Amino acid sequence: MADEDALKTEEPAAREAIAPRKENPRDLRDMPAGISLAVAALLPTIFFLILPPLSKSGLWDPFELNVADMARRIALNMFHADNLALIGADNSLPHLNDLGRPELPFTSMALGFKVFGLHEWAGRLPLAIWGIVGVVATYGFVARLVDRRAGLFSAIALATMPLFFVQSRTMLGDVVTMTSVAIAFGGLAVGAFDRTEKGPEITRARVLWTLFGFLGLFTGYYSRGAILGLGVPLVSIGAAWGVTWAAGRRTRDLYGDILGLLALVCGAAAVYWGVLATAKVGPTLVVAAGAIMKTPARYPTYDLIIGTVGHSLVPWAAFAPFAFGRLLLAPTSRMGPIAERESYTRVALLIGTAVAFVAHGYLAAKTDLIPFCAPALVAAA
Repeated sequence: MADEDALKTEEPAAREAIAPRKENPRDLRDMPAGISLAVAALLPTIFFLILPPLSKSGLWDPFELNVADMARRIALNMFHADNLALIGADNSLPHLNDLGRPELPFTSMALGFKVFGLHEWAGRLPLAIWGIVGVVATYGFVARLVDRRAGLFSAIALATMPLFFVQSRTMLGDVVTMTSVAIAFGGLAVGAFDRTEKGPEITRARVLWTLFGFLGLFTGYYSRGAILGLGVPLVSIGAAWGVTWAAGRRTRDLYGDILGLLALVCGAAAVYWGVLATAKVGPTLVVAAGAIMKTPARYPTYDLIIGTVGHSLVPWAAFAPFAFGRLLLAPTSRMGPIAERESYTRVALLIGTAVAFVAHGYLAAKTDLIPFCAPALVAAA
């Protein structure tokens, strides 16, 4: 009898040890929300604003000279910053042909000159803020769709990529496009693929992320046109939705299906619109094309974009092939809707990077080389 009583006493403990724990697998790998978000925001703030200071180099350095002058003239004529007029210089409002691309990056720098005056840091500050927003947005959508630890690692990778770091600290302007793609891709990805432990639900956060993605599409179009600003994020999310739908997903999601189908249709239309715009070779800028179409100085070969992206993302470019290979594996220690959400995110990152690569390859034969618009996707991978 004593042996039987001891056995009954041990049985519940044994069953508890053998049975799988009911803890949320997301929580096992997660970090405190406040700490991870603070680090994700503080790191780019230090890198882009302080180390070294934005005023480290002169305002009229050769690689910033033309862009800074265009921004000064926009501030003088559009924002009535009369103190920016220079004697003996061209003080007229520049034409889009003078800018060579859509105007949002120049308008951002012009606001800095308007508010703070003609200082080197005043023109760079708005672009540094764009860069910080891009890093935080990348952290946000990865933390939402995977977990906060992955989001923090993505933020660290993006903030330390030479392409994104340099663009965030100099008056070149393409950090606006990079951040816009990160916002549009992340917002639409959360809208289309977000799942809770109970399954797909129309939550307030999901709707707000979708609206945030639409804002990224708007700023993307007015920074680099229809192909890069609209086509890349829309086709990425739309194609990822199509792949997951064709593969036979296990749960129905009316909100995500509508958004995914809308992204696919609108993305195809944006690409078609952009391709028609790039056919207009000449000195006139068409905003939908994102740049003035002209024969590039260097004839593009298949490896041109590979080499450009590889050098601009060092040292992370060395890890990128392994990262994308890892994305092909099924998520581990995840169950149910959470595993679905991460799987869809992996598909979207793979397709999104490929779409951006193809888009740049197409434009390389039409105009001057444009900085890669999707370093945030590589960082997230």
